[in-house]
Amino acid sequence: MSQRQPRWLQLGYSTMPLKICLHISTFNPGGAERQIVNLARELAGRGQRVTLLHEQKDVQKTHYLDAIREKGVELVYAFAPDFLKQGIMQSRRRPEFFGNIPAARSIRMVILYLAGALAQLKPDIVHSYLDLTNCTGGCAAFLAEAPVHLASFRNVDPRTGRFPWADLTLPLYRYLLANTSQYFEANSRAGVLHYARWLDIDPGSIAYTPNGIDPSVYMSPGAGSPRELREALALPPAAPIVMTLARFSQEKSPEAMLDIFARVHAAHPEAHYVIAGSGMTDDGEMGAMVRERGLEGTVHLLGVRSDVAPLLSCADVFLLPSRVEGFPNAIMEAMTAGVPVVASNVGGVPDLVRHGEDGFLHEAGDVEGMAESVRRLLADTETRTRLGNGGRQRILEEFSLQKLGDRVLARYAELLEKSGR
Repeated sequence: MSQRQPRWLQLGYSTMPLKICLHISTFNPGGAERQIVNLARELAGRGQRVTLLHEQKDVQKTHYLDAIREKGVELVYAFAPDFLKQGIMQSRRRPEFFGNIPAARSIRMVILYLAGALAQLKPDIVHSYLDLTNCTGGCAAFLAEAPVHLASFRNVDPRTGRFPWADLTLPLYRYLLANTSQYFEANSRAGVLHYARWLDIDPGSIAYTPNGIDPSVYMSPGAGSPRELREALALPPAAPIVMTLARFSQEKSPEAMLDIFARVHAAHPEAHYVIAGSGMTDDGEMGAMVRERGLEGTVHLLGVRSDVAPLLSCADVFLLPSRVEGFPNAIMEAMTAGVPVVASNVGGVPDLVRHGEDGFLHEAGDVEGMAESVRRLLADTETRTRLGNGGRQRILEEFSLQKLGDRVLARYAELLEKSGR
């Protein structure tokens, strides 16, 4: 028997656009930011009315600004005083409810400004990403009487990840749990379990919605040949390339990256290691660690790059030894580009990478095990090709941007039906 269609589909309203408000604080170069922009573009491309509500004052510095505007997504900055004056003060729900929330005054003001913006936008769905934004957006959606607020968990819970906002967000999440218009999702199965345990709720109440990616970008990278890019980066034409795309942070295990490559380089002295991401520069802490290990000339720190697809076209192996992960975009990009992955078996990584089929997974901190897997892939062209092809096929079948759009719109339909809309 086929699954019952949502009522709005039964009534023939499948072509009616929804008013969708996607909400995140800033557009810094991070995984959650990239995913919300991808989702905005996908939904807008399907004819939905999409607004990106944000709190970044200087939007001209937005890392993903061109990608946002390309599809006609509306950008709304929530901190305009008119929103507070014209929006929330006209709501039937008053800010007195803040008396039950042990939040800082600044958080309360953020909520008020957001609520004012939402009261004017009148969206069908408010969809927030990341913990602090989930909490402020959820409270604001309640004040503005939005039909549905969907909070998206993008990592493990703050307590497990040892993030500093754990004590602030827990009481706010508990407040939101009492609101019938509040719903949750996580982008990894590990995230579902972590948040359910932390919030003491049924894991079945948290939907699993994995990330999506546009395969065409990474399968046809353009921007010159790999040979030309190698020349520009001063990489030998035939040198094996290990690559990492990650910001500099302790959860990404930058020391382990270099310790793994040092072992690889001992067996493959012709190999080079390319690392790109925020904070991955010669004049920063990562550069100092490279010099401490005597790896100058073989480790190349590129900082933030916009040419990720061309970079991956040069890579032979992708390495990510994180101790904490959500659902890593960088691994999705590598798999789409046909690059086999060696990574820690944490967070959403096992949702993506099948050990022995798309790459090799190891326990976090297993430096020698990951080094051995990298060495094996560099030495075995047949295995490297097989795993790379397997990863690309997996992305095409399960984690494309089209799949993400399908999953999200189905979820919206389900939640709007529950809300009576």
